[in-house]
Amino acid sequence: MGELHPAIVHLPIGILTLYSLSEFLRFGLFKQESWMITKLFLLVSGTVGAFLGLNSGESLEDLRTNDEQLLNLHETFANASTWVYGIMTVAYLVWFLEVRFAFFSRLPLWNILSGLARLLRKPVIAMIGAATGFILLSLTGIFGGAMVHGPDADPLVSFVLQLFGIK
Repeated sequence: MGELHPAIVHLPIGILTLYSLSEFLRFGLFKQESWMITKLFLLVSGTVGAFLGLNSGESLEDLRTNDEQLLNLHETFANASTWVYGIMTVAYLVWFLEVRFAFFSRLPLWNILSGLARLLRKPVIAMIGAATGFILLSLTGIFGGAMVHGPDADPLVSFVLQLFGIK
């Protein structure tokens, strides 16, 4: 499964990037319920794909030896971005379950979960979550690209590696 890692991770990267963009287009027309469902779809499919990517990356790590520092940064940022998007996914899933199935509101502790999910979906917090996820995802890609194509792959990769003290 490790050899498929590049193929597995690129689709979720695109999907989660679209989700992040959609959070910044959430005003006016984009605030309709259909956009909430679209964002939920983007989050669920992108996050599931990201977790598969994490799994395939672990398999690939066993097959190859890379620069240990780059590998650790890539892995750390991959985990962080996946969990940020995962938390946002749960917030949207809670909204969907509340809207579609009223019995969830009668479950113990649902009000606490619902309140936290509502907080995460507030425009400013959702945009911060989307921006954070996107930045973490971008850094993951930069470190992965540096491992595959070298530290001088492009000027942005070189700049970020210098910021992190890697040459």
